[in-house]
Amino acid sequence: MDTIRDLRWWLVVIVLFPFVVQAQDTIRFTPTVGYQAFKVREPVLRLKPGQVLISETLMGAYYTEEGGAWPGEVGPIYIEGATTKDQLVVKLLKVRPNRDLAPARVNPNFGGLASDVRVRMLNPPIPDIRFLWRLDRQRNLGVLELPKSRLGKIEVPLAPMLGRVAVAPKNEESFPGLWPGDFGGNMDAPEIREGVTVYLPIFHDGAYFYFGDGHALQGHGEIAGTGLEATMDVILQFDLIKNKPIDWPRIEDENYIMVAGSGRPLIDAFRLAHVELIELLEQDYGFDRWEAYQVLSQVGTSTVANIVDPQYTVVAKFPKKFLPKPEAQSLFGAPLHPVDIAPAERAKLDSNLALAQAEYDKNPNDPERIIWLGRRLAYLWRYRDAIDVYSKGIALHSNYAKLYRHRGHRYITIREFDKAIVDLEKAAKLIRGVPDEIEPDGAPNQYNIPTSTSHSNIWYHLGLAYYLKGDFKNALRCYQECMKFSKTNDDMLCATSDWLYMTYRRLGRADDAKKVLEPIHENMKILENFSYHKRLLMYKGVIAPDSLLDAKNATDLDIATQGYGVGNWYFYNGQVDKAKEIFERVIKGKYWAAFGYIAAEAELKRMQKR
Repeated sequence: MDTIRDLRWWLVVIVLFPFVVQAQDTIRFTPTVGYQAFKVREPVLRLKPGQVLISETLMGAYYTEEGGAWPGEVGPIYIEGATTKDQLVVKLLKVRPNRDLAPARVNPNFGGLASDVRVRMLNPPIPDIRFLWRLDRQRNLGVLELPKSRLGKIEVPLAPMLGRVAVAPKNEESFPGLWPGDFGGNMDAPEIREGVTVYLPIFHDGAYFYFGDGHALQGHGEIAGTGLEATMDVILQFDLIKNKPIDWPRIEDENYIMVAGSGRPLIDAFRLAHVELIELLEQDYGFDRWEAYQVLSQVGTSTVANIVDPQYTVVAKFPKKFLPKPEAQSLFGAPLHPVDIAPAERAKLDSNLALAQAEYDKNPNDPERIIWLGRRLAYLWRYRDAIDVYSKGIALHSNYAKLYRHRGHRYITIREFDKAIVDLEKAAKLIRGVPDEIEPDGAPNQYNIPTSTSHSNIWYHLGLAYYLKGDFKNALRCYQECMKFSKTNDDMLCATSDWLYMTYRRLGRADDAKKVLEPIHENMKILENFSYHKRLLMYKGVIAPDSLLDAKNATDLDIATQGYGVGNWYFYNGQVDKAKEIFERVIKGKYWAAFGYIAAEAELKRMQKR
């Protein structure tokens, strides 16, 4: 690529993928060794989740005018922290041909219309012909002379792709490079191109990722057995989705979620891809299984990626425009959707929302009615709708602190911590010199006695936003300020003390953390914050961690309320593996809006970078 084109490309990357150029962990790697089979072997490189790899596919005689041996795949690349419980996430940020020649061929013994060892045909063998396509990279065209055809020459737009992305197969298996399977491999799917994200199952800790087999262009089916075989410059970013294993490779672009299934006969590949796609709709997007089957039958589509390899590959696709919009994305990139609410509770919440809507409709400019409408929406897991309501209120009342307080809270819920900090810092400025007041509860305790105040909630949530970002110094500043408004009752004292204690411990200030526990005792008058109270007693040594939380047998609700605090206690007492085990158990649960769940996500994300 010439200097001007290279500069233009990097300008595009800066706009579309700013994390690439800002990432501290961008790794440049020039491969020198290629392998002819997918298997576990000594890694050529080790990467951490979040790192960006700038590299290229292997060059060899195969890509020259004269032709020659296939150079093999790049890899394996060991991904730190990857386990068989996880998904490997590979974002294809760049896939571009880096040379001007792309050989292709028709072959008497390989191709969808040729006889092979499995199927003999009566017609004479197809001739063995090698075609040399010229790549006009400036115009993004492939050019082929056709001296025996009326057309004479053809120019076609290029669509660069990677034919092979893979992890090491199960157990001790070793598959030659031609094979696709549940490990990925030689799927030859044109969908695996620049801008998409590929999700691969993991069968060995470390994943052992391979890539290669660039095609400047390939038709669906790859019927003649090759695409426009071309070496590629690639930029890949790696990540993990923890504790959510999958069975077959998945692909996502701007329009579709997809599953690639490989097998013979072709109908088996078709079935494998569509079964997993229905399971994806069921598990990640809240579809009923048979309703997903019905909808997929009407709006889905599929492509045949290859009919030439030892196993055929089919890509099943579901249009994203028909998916429910996620309320948030986890810190690992997974969509987060509302959880099911029991019918009786749902009816009560719907009734409360209807009342709030009616009050709002009477006076839509009243900031308190705006707040209550937003709160009632949020109790139904409609966090983005709540944020929209608060935003409209802020447009009307730009100096109303409580609107920023509630919007900031919900920005935390949907993992937009920077926006939460901006809102809550604004709220903190607006309450300077303003008397504190009790904040009414939207979900009252059994005594119907509110336990928090406007000021305490602003500082509490601001401290949490900084804590989740790993900015413990600013979190400390906020929790110290929050403590000034938290001594009016034991519930608020315990809630603030819990996060203040953990913040001190994360800063290495164990003596200061110990002082936080001095007012904590077993006979406090707790109305609702029982979890915080018990954790503080655990920190104090009154309750053993194992008696507070049985991580293996805990319900999702138990683990959401107690898991993070217990795991954190193990963490700063040197039992990192135990802490990680508990954090991973937390994010297996469904209560993703809980602060402990979000904190466990943030902790695991930080652990990946260590």
